[in-house]
Amino acid sequence: MSSPFFGLDIATRALRTQQTLVDITNQNIANANTPGYSRQSGTVEATLAYPIPVFSSSGQPGQLGTGVEVTAVTRARDTFADMQIRGQYAEQGRWDSRKDALAQVEATVNEPSSSGLSSQLTKFWQSWQQLANSPSDAAARVSVVQQGTALAQAFNSQSQQLRQEQQNLDGNLGLTVTNINNFANQIAVINKQISQVEAGGMHANDLRDQRDQLLDQLSQLVKVTSTESADGQVSLYVNGHQLVDRDKVHQLVATPGPAPSWTAITWADDNTTLNQATAGGQLQGLAEARDTDVQNQLNSLDQLAKRVIQNVNSIHTSGVGLDGKGGQVFFDGTDSGSIAVDSVLTGPGGTDHVAAARVYADPTSPTGYSTATGDSSNAVALANLQQGVGQVATTSGVQVGNTYTGPPSANVVGVDLSQAGPNASLALAVSGTTVTINGASATVTEGADANGKEVVTIDGQNARLTLSANTPAYTPGALASILSNLNGKTLASQPTPSTIGAQYGQAVASLGVASSTAQSESSNQQVLVNQLDTQRQQTSGVSLDEEATHLIQYQRAYEAAARVITVNDSMLDTLINHTGAA
Repeated sequence: MSSPFFGLDIATRALRTQQTLVDITNQNIANANTPGYSRQSGTVEATLAYPIPVFSSSGQPGQLGTGVEVTAVTRARDTFADMQIRGQYAEQGRWDSRKDALAQVEATVNEPSSSGLSSQLTKFWQSWQQLANSPSDAAARVSVVQQGTALAQAFNSQSQQLRQEQQNLDGNLGLTVTNINNFANQIAVINKQISQVEAGGMHANDLRDQRDQLLDQLSQLVKVTSTESADGQVSLYVNGHQLVDRDKVHQLVATPGPAPSWTAITWADDNTTLNQATAGGQLQGLAEARDTDVQNQLNSLDQLAKRVIQNVNSIHTSGVGLDGKGGQVFFDGTDSGSIAVDSVLTGPGGTDHVAAARVYADPTSPTGYSTATGDSSNAVALANLQQGVGQVATTSGVQVGNTYTGPPSANVVGVDLSQAGPNASLALAVSGTTVTINGASATVTEGADANGKEVVTIDGQNARLTLSANTPAYTPGALASILSNLNGKTLASQPTPSTIGAQYGQAVASLGVASSTAQSESSNQQVLVNQLDTQRQQTSGVSLDEEATHLIQYQRAYEAAARVITVNDSMLDTLINHTGAA
């Protein structure tokens, strides 16, 4: 049989339960806009009925309920949505890094503009055209050297900025590793706290929210997979290697290094290397931007500078300056970082060495050839590089600076294919002192330069070769021996893109495509992340309208329980104070 206080006990439990539910609702409303907060709810269950069943009859007509209680406070969370969104966070971090890096590269290239490399190239070709109009004019010669210097400096500056961008990206890799370790340490600490709380049968809702938020942030830096143990602790893996093992962390170590090795990322526990190309997240994006995006642009710039150096030097060495000397290079260096106008041209009286003219056959000259006053054919050839092929790629060993043996030996100091079409193949055939190029006769001129060294020029179909014999002076009758080594050689013109400008335009276009792709991928990832976040918020987000409804519901239940207590109080008052009264 229940006591007179039985109903009061039930009503008291009801008050406490409804008060707890109101408190949970208050917590949800207070954190409706808190990032990472998951909506909480109370698990309400009826308390054990009375009396407890036994084998023998208790004499009671049946069990009576004893009330209600909140058995647990849980949070609403979709773990599958968490897994999906973290995978997309990693992709977003990757493409955001590449997008930002490519935007910086585009700012460095700065095309189209009046100060970009294409503008400097145009001004350089125009200076040669102006020199062609006035080959002996000192101001025009100075302009050529100055414009060449400006072009070289433009290459140097862009190269330096691209290499600095690579260094910045590499430095950011080290900072990213530091942030990964920091997040891993925080997660390990929270893991331990969660296990301590949940070991007592409670749910560590707020701690789990904090950990999930850290996992979201960590996923933007590197792609992680996770497993959760029975005590609520998570273990994290990167590329199959354990980053967090419950409350222990396996640190990553970033060791800076020079290009092209750059920063090496290893695991501190076993010193194995983390593959940056498959790590995912910002870590992979920075590595790809450094090793692919910026490096591709740097390679294109180096190839362009190398072509400019080879093109200009190939033709410039074929001509002679005001001093009557040939074989003078215009540019030094091998790539965009080292290209510079040769110091002979920038030194005192250096503009006299600018080779605007070419030699021609002159039977009346003691040397057999002369330079015509006002001749500018070499300057014209250099100016034509703006629209011409210009560069020679050889298939059988004839190239600028190549020395071949023979009695006497000689150097090929100049090869001009500026009039040849792209992918043209020019075969040399020598018979005695007669040279043909693709079967067409070529003009051979033999003589000596201002230093008395023998010089041989061959003008033929879309090609001009200049040879300098390795003899101290002009040697009549040695021409056949010098030419014989050219027999069977083949010249091949530069493949497409046919012009230097077209090659640079192709590199800029490729950069634009890469940047546009990165921007599109970043935008697409943002849309996908937003969609998945909306899906996750449908489960864990707080609806103020829903919470207001719950608040009214719990308020009414609380009022009803209070009314039950009032009724029981009245009954007890009658029983205690009024029973037996006259």
